[in-house]
Amino acid sequence: MSKNIKIVSLLLAVAMMCALLVGCTPNLGKYGYTNAEPIASDIKDFTNADGMKLDGIMDEEYGKQSVFRLYHKNNPDSRVYVDNYLYFGKSGIHCFVRVTDNILSFHHLRAVYFNSSVELFFNAESNADGSNKVSIGNKTCQYRIDCGGKYTKLCGVGGKSTYVSSYFDGQFAVKLRGELNSDTAEGFDVEVFIPWYELGFTADDEGNYGADKLMYNVAYNHKTDPTGNENDRNRGRTMKTLSFQATPYTWIPCVKNEDGTARNVTSPDGNIFGKLTVTDGSLKGVYYPSYGVDLSGDAADKTNVAVTTVSPTGYAFVKNGGDTQYYFECYMTGLGGVSGTSPKAGITQYFDGNRITLYVKMLHNGQPCDNRLGVVQRTTSGSGWNWTDGTDWGPVTNTGFLKDDDHYVSRGVKLAVYRNNDIMCFFVNDVLYFATQEAIDEGMSPYVTKELKFHDIYTEFDGERFFTNSYVGIMTYDAHVNFNDCVYLSGDNAVGKVAELLGGGANG
Repeated sequence: MSKNIKIVSLLLAVAMMCALLVGCTPNLGKYGYTNAEPIASDIKDFTNADGMKLDGIMDEEYGKQSVFRLYHKNNPDSRVYVDNYLYFGKSGIHCFVRVTDNILSFHHLRAVYFNSSVELFFNAESNADGSNKVSIGNKTCQYRIDCGGKYTKLCGVGGKSTYVSSYFDGQFAVKLRGELNSDTAEGFDVEVFIPWYELGFTADDEGNYGADKLMYNVAYNHKTDPTGNENDRNRGRTMKTLSFQATPYTWIPCVKNEDGTARNVTSPDGNIFGKLTVTDGSLKGVYYPSYGVDLSGDAADKTNVAVTTVSPTGYAFVKNGGDTQYYFECYMTGLGGVSGTSPKAGITQYFDGNRITLYVKMLHNGQPCDNRLGVVQRTTSGSGWNWTDGTDWGPVTNTGFLKDDDHYVSRGVKLAVYRNNDIMCFFVNDVLYFATQEAIDEGMSPYVTKELKFHDIYTEFDGERFFTNSYVGIMTYDAHVNFNDCVYLSGDNAVGKVAELLGGGANG
């Protein structure tokens, strides 16, 4: 048989198979796969949205006033910082970010956040019904963009305090001010546009969205190695002090000016302590839940505070209280669960890489309880609270030391926290209940003998510990509490107070 005859025979066989497959196709059923990250049916070009050229070059529409400057590690003396500008366009929000950093580190195989990169967060200030939007959802957009032009789009997951990779309409441009993988650069610029509808705004019949306020936040990932090593996984991430990426009320509230530029209307102290009080503009007012109130004791009428959380967690920190040596106490009365399955309240300490909380519980296994408390910290990844016993950083709960005559919820309780570098003590009704091993080594004897170990409270270099400043204050989780007679002491006053509580046995 010739080659040509073989080819014809093969073609006939294929044709017969195709005919059989076509005849069977209706029995295969519908192909039901859906893409987890659906791509829009039409890819939109926002290069000239609102008449502004999206090219990584700062347009005059942004104005000259940065809404916020983020310093690396929130240190105002740092030479690494990020300036942020917003413009409220008719069709969407325009954002221009100028990064000042002499190191631009990039490798195309590294994740965006392992390169020199920014993370930009956008969230509407209010819901459709006019109430404050205090949590993230699928209309909360995050843009991760690095100096080499790689990016990731993410949206919030309501009720889970997290973000997932997702598609939303938007566009960006990056412009370098220097060379990649060098330590002699000036930095890089990022320009972003996101249409209003992706942030949950709805246009009226005339196409106006009425967007005049926005909650905005920024994080920066600084690199120390300029070589662009593929395996470099260091990530020097900084976000605004006391800011949480899943809680928009801790972000930067921005209001539209008459010319479309934006201004930051955070109250002078809103970045450090207290409830977020906006002093002017259309956002004027008080935001709940937030950091609560000033607990510094500046005025007597500010030491008694009633806090009810509207979203799961509320915090209030001591004004100007960032330190490594302090004592803080308060009385808690009127404790009650508002919602949820595990309402708690207590004293918390905030570190850049950790949060440590002395808490009282109001429910246990779904039932009211009156005598349960403990100490817990965040996981080393910062993704949640570490409730796992047996781990190095595990919690100390009072399953093994319950006392029937304790009535923290029904009668109220006095809590206190003492810190002196790595020495930490936790007092309950003036009794030393919990302590770190460093405190025990200094001769302190806590009621609960299990030592506490905390991560990210210091860094170590050549055997020497460098201690991280922390803020202290109150917290509630799905609860209502009255915090009374808050007292904050620092330095020798803090050491003296603890010595008094321990009968002269404490030392710094």
